[in-house]
Amino acid sequence: MASIETVLPGSTVRTTLGSLGAAGVYLIRSGEDRILYDTGHPGRKKILFREMGKLKINFKDVNYVVISHLHWDHALNVSLFNSSKIIIDKKELEEDSEDEYPRVSLLSDYIRQLDVRYVSNGTKIADANEVSVISSPGHTAGHISLAVRTGEAVDIITGDSLPNARAMHRGEPDLIFFDKRAAINSVKAILSYKPGIIYPGHDSPFSLEPQLTYLSEIKFGVTYRTEGEEDYDVVFSREPSKKSYF
Repeated sequence: MASIETVLPGSTVRTTLGSLGAAGVYLIRSGEDRILYDTGHPGRKKILFREMGKLKINFKDVNYVVISHLHWDHALNVSLFNSSKIIIDKKELEEDSEDEYPRVSLLSDYIRQLDVRYVSNGTKIADANEVSVISSPGHTAGHISLAVRTGEAVDIITGDSLPNARAMHRGEPDLIFFDKRAAINSVKAILSYKPGIIYPGHDSPFSLEPQLTYLSEIKFGVTYRTEGEEDYDVVFSREPSKKSYF
């Protein structure tokens, strides 16, 4: 039976200085295999090392690294896993648009030099046949999600095809760089599995039955350092607003 653990939590955080790029990174244990879904970016590398250590996983222990798509916040740390098999849809390497600003085009050439396994809808990953690819284009041309059988239920790791609970209610992701109709169909395909838990690209994991319920607290901190070398922390958490500022 496979299991899923959160390595790096995802969050949709935008500031006047730009996006903080906090994509969810997930570890799947299936039999003897260790499968990482997305890698995050170098700004989260220190935390990635720390959290992998807590899970007692060495980077070389990761058999497969699934790249959902080539946006910087999801894929830039792939260089840390050059001894792993890299799972990606070939269309993600071939399609390149000037309007797709989060994409890192140089990654295409780098990944081609690694031990790449090209996949399509339904491809099984690992020997236990508990993990399979869901083709989920729309956000990008070759975006892929994963269906993971964790006992009776099938859980879905969705990446940015369904980045948060808002996107599920809306029926399409926040950002679409390839094809809106495909993006809508990808959300429908994911929900057709009747997933036990959804592990999204930029939100905390949540279950849908009997109602939408988050599995963990949504909370993060921001530190500001003054000219006097003093740190001031601001902590954000998900709570209903008690006042209106407008």
